[in-house]
Amino acid sequence: MKNNNFIRTSAIAGSVSLATILGSNAATILTGESGTNNADVTLNHGSNAAGTANIALAWTVGENEFQIYTGWPTGGDVYQMDDAIAGNNFTVLFTPDSGYNVILTSADINAWATGGSFVLDWAVTGATSGLLASADNVTVADGAVDALNFGATGTSSEALTLTLTMDATSTGTASYLAMDNLSFDQVAATVPEPSSSLLAAVGLGAMAMRRRRK
Repeated sequence: MKNNNFIRTSAIAGSVSLATILGSNAATILTGESGTNNADVTLNHGSNAAGTANIALAWTVGENEFQIYTGWPTGGDVYQMDDAIAGNNFTVLFTPDSGYNVILTSADINAWATGGSFVLDWAVTGATSGLLASADNVTVADGAVDALNFGATGTSSEALTLTLTMDATSTGTASYLAMDNLSFDQVAATVPEPSSSLLAAVGLGAMAMRRRRK
């Protein structure tokens, strides 16, 4: 399910098409387009994309990996979650450059038609902040799409981890679940303004220095 309000940009890492929204901090949306069917998503897929040039990504690889799947019935080109069975975790790590904040916005979860229903938990955690957002028992029905709204922002230079965990109550078939439209953003960290008490202390110090010089 693609969002036509976004403008497509060039491929990144050889197998990803990105989308950017107009604005001073253009969001990146990873959709899995322009990839090779059933190809494993590389570790740094989507890193330093246009609009989020200061964010590096690291995806689950090996066991519990993401794969690009072209022609998914409920979403076109998506990130298939290979081996989506109870207890398995799928993660994406977002690491900003120094002085930047990660804004993790949303994603779509797609269940393959006739592939069964899935139940999953998701969480966004910060390396220093801990749990920032989460939801349990999200049901994605057979052949349906469910939007996950994260709304999480890290502190300056803080890495955020998105974790999707398969619940034991899922009845879906392994590899019949996918993620699409993974949306994130960056913003330059703001430097806090000095407090009034600090400014007063500096002023008193300056006055004391002048008195000493007389």
